[in-house]
Amino acid sequence: MGLPWVRAFCLSLPCATEEVKWEKNFVFCIGTKMFAVMSLEPGANVLGFKCSPAACAELAERPVGFRRPIWLALEHAEALPRRASELLLGAAY
Repeated sequence: MGLPWVRAFCLSLPCATEEVKWEKNFVFCIGTKMFAVMSLEPGANVLGFKCSPAACAELAERPVGFRRPIWLALEHAEALPRRASELLLGAAY
């Protein structure tokens, strides 16, 4: 199931909730607002999260590992160190 530490980290944030949406994604919310989406099955993205425009632009400049639709999407788990992911998920929250 994806990245177990992502689920544990997101749910450790105050008042964060999760639900399965679109049959294959864990969606993490604060209230009614989504702040992260984690895929439950292999595919193009493993994790997507809200990101400031500046951080999104900076990370999307990396040659591999990210896609930038509306949110920043990691294409593979190694695209970003765990601590950096935690900081970005915390900011998205």
